[in-house]
Amino acid sequence: MGRENLFKEVKLPSLSEMMFLYWLKHGWRALQSEFAEKIASESQGNPLFVVESLRMLSEKGNLVQEDNEWVFQSMS
Repeated sequence: MGRENLFKEVKLPSLSEMMFLYWLKHGWRALQSEFAEKIASESQGNPLFVVESLRMLSEKGNLVQEDNEWVFQSMS
């Protein structure tokens, strides 16, 4: 694809942990505060890490909605 100029690479800076926390706690699918803080810290500003982690947890049934926020539930 690169040889045929079918895409253009756009480099984005990493987001700050504070920006992630705001997005995770107040976005259209708010996360439980403690869980949002853990994901924001572990992501090191990488939005793809956050999106894919949340997708995986949701698919495995570890991310559930309770009282208008998404909560991590360990599947023991």
